[in-house]
Amino acid sequence: MGQVWRERHGSRGIDPRLGRQLKALDAEPAAPVRVPRVYDTWVIRTRYSAIGHIVMEYIVAPDCEESDVESVAEAVRWLIGVPAPNSVPGPVGGGPAVHPFFYEWASRIT
Repeated sequence: MGQVWRERHGSRGIDPRLGRQLKALDAEPAAPVRVPRVYDTWVIRTRYSAIGHIVMEYIVAPDCEESDVESVAEAVRWLIGVPAPNSVPGPVGGGPAVHPFFYEWASRIT
């Protein structure tokens, strides 16, 4: 195992389903995008909030420059073309889409 990065977010920040989504992308060997390996995800619930954690591979990558336009475009085309596991909106594994855009952070469409 190389370098490991641990991210922690308060109240609804990291959802364990994100780990499943990243693992699904990492399973594609021909991907032009380097996806970090996910080692673990968990949520610690307290009386007033839930704090999500994710432990993943740390990828050292330079910032993109103007000369990287074609490779960035290829990566975006690949990400757009990744087939969804089903036609239901929301995260891999089910449940509502979660984002501050939604009232009370969660989509009512599942």
